[in-house]
Amino acid sequence: MNIYNIITLIGVLSLYQPVWSQVGHFNASAAGRGNTVSIDTTVIGIPDNPASLGFLRQSSIAIGFGNTFNIIGLNRAAITIAQPFKFFKLAATLARFGDDSFKQTITGVAVANKLGLASLGVAVKMLQTEIVGFGSRRQLILDFAGIAKITPGLQFSAGIENLSQAKTSPYLEERLPTVMRAGLSLSPSEVVMLVLETQKDFEQPAVAKLGISYEIINKLIISTGIIPQPASITFGLNFNLAWFTIHYAGQSVSTLGSSHQLSISKTFR
Repeated sequence: MNIYNIITLIGVLSLYQPVWSQVGHFNASAAGRGNTVSIDTTVIGIPDNPASLGFLRQSSIAIGFGNTFNIIGLNRAAITIAQPFKFFKLAATLARFGDDSFKQTITGVAVANKLGLASLGVAVKMLQTEIVGFGSRRQLILDFAGIAKITPGLQFSAGIENLSQAKTSPYLEERLPTVMRAGLSLSPSEVVMLVLETQKDFEQPAVAKLGISYEIINKLIISTGIIPQPASITFGLNFNLAWFTIHYAGQSVSTLGSSHQLSISKTFR
């Protein structure tokens, strides 16, 4: 892949979501319902919201794979391992995005604790970006988030990504995007969940996302969602099997093509 193609890819990704954040997102369950990533309370939600970790009761592991717009250079893979302790929960994530020409990796650690109805979590991540012919650059990123389960069917979340406002270069004042998210989920019944999420980059207009999931039969959940920018519809499937859970999501953008994600998670009981 030459430098022209790399610049083109970066331009496409900037329309989709912040380039650096591509590497850390592999939550196919959330991607299927409009990429509403802020309200998950399982192991696959930890990279997007460290407060998810506070609700875990057993050791858990998740792996994820994804591709954006069917472009080989836009592949990503990640793994998260979580372990609860007596007074806190701890998780580690390793993620990779791109190819040999343009590659980003994240190594992160998250800590969370649940106090009453709410869980608070913080994550520290090291982002490394490598571009062929331009060398590599590392940035330290700090995330903070909280999730509150008001009732069994009502949940609220809020968080900020890149609270540290890491710079893209020590010689420039330009910084990586700092993104705030707030989400609300409502379950009017045991088989239906509605999710509304607002995402705000400090330098961009706010974006609202809407998703819904429905358990059509025991252990099989379907989902769909709407993302306004770029205008697209998402869909997903969750299979809760005896030993693990499989999450699949697809997204179609008329001008750019389709994207696919697959996550597999397991809780050790």
